[in-house]
Amino acid sequence: VASGPPILFVGATGFFATRSSDTTLIILSLSLPNQGLSFSHEGGSYEAIYNVSLQLLQDTTEIQRIENTDTVRVNSLDETRRTDESILFRQTLRLHPGEYTVRYTVQDGTAGHEATQTVIMMVPRLTATSISHPVVVYGAPPRLRLSQVPQYLPKPRASVILGVERSVNVYLEAYGTHITTPILCALRDSRDSVVWRDTVWLAQRKELASGIVAIPIVRANIGILMLSAVRPGTTDTVWTPIFMGFGPDRPARSFNDMVSYLRYFATTDWIHRLRTAEPTAQGTIWSDFLRVIDSSSVTHEVLRDYFQRIREANVRFHDDPSPAKQGWLSDRGSVFVGLGEPDDVYEQEALGGTISPLPGGRVHLLVWEYHASQARIVFSDETGSGEWRLLPSSVALFGRLLTLKLAG
Repeated sequence: VASGPPILFVGATGFFATRSSDTTLIILSLSLPNQGLSFSHEGGSYEAIYNVSLQLLQDTTEIQRIENTDTVRVNSLDETRRTDESILFRQTLRLHPGEYTVRYTVQDGTAGHEATQTVIMMVPRLTATSISHPVVVYGAPPRLRLSQVPQYLPKPRASVILGVERSVNVYLEAYGTHITTPILCALRDSRDSVVWRDTVWLAQRKELASGIVAIPIVRANIGILMLSAVRPGTTDTVWTPIFMGFGPDRPARSFNDMVSYLRYFATTDWIHRLRTAEPTAQGTIWSDFLRVIDSSSVTHEVLRDYFQRIREANVRFHDDPSPAKQGWLSDRGSVFVGLGEPDDVYEQEALGGTISPLPGGRVHLLVWEYHASQARIVFSDETGSGEWRLLPSSVALFGRLLTLKLAG
């Protein structure tokens, strides 16, 4: 389950056996980022209210409705802007096997914005030969009895970061009485190539076998991965998606797409190494790259700030008249992303060419000054249309400043 603006949320579903095959235990989980809510400053903290509504229907009949309201409190303004799985919501249900419609609604309790998604949920019948639906988790104590509810901490986005994480935790259960239970697992990439395959063993607890399986992802590439699990001797295969990306603040549809974003961040040597890496080695090389640029940080603030400048440039310079050079790709956007915010900005006029919006062949100039490097980057608008272009001398200066910056 995934919803777009105005409130971004992601949902995942887990199915587990109970003591009766006529009843299946369902855990619905949702995650949403703090950034999607409206926070108010209350005393020494920041506070936001959100509402979650779950409506279950069979055919057209409502069989259950769940309403939940909760409050989020954080200590700093920065925490209100988090884009990760800041908020986790879980709801447990027990239903007969069959087809249901589930309508998810998440509402900002302060601003009133809401987002809704409706999905079909097929509740399976789980027997002594079944295995549970694999669920991506942060962590989980093993369930011991069928009368208990699994106490895993869900990871609804099911996302992993290339080059940072080497494995992903998946919670699995197998039913029946055995000393240990083998499960055949395979991980496939977006081209349906198997990037990992192995037999994992779930330890017997009291009334079931359960545990966390660490799925290696070092050979996987950017995109949607599919994890399959099947019990030997049975034909029922269960699947779950795992999303490999560069992090919540780094938009890219492919590895090469990500490399293209780094033109003002990485040296030409690193760009070449990343662009020519074999698919199975891309995770390792990306990890090496992250370690070189910011070895002291797990979250890699330097790269995070770089992408923040790209987003800001796309807002500031989106109206550049040149369709091919808008946002961060415009001349002003490129300098802003590569060198950062200028210390001083001012306009002036100068003699121009034969085409000029001003009398006497004069043109508008826009000057950006960077005090630390004692540099003046100059743009000109020769037609008066707002199409600011770097002067040739500033193109060369920008190139030299960027090379010095990337060299450290």
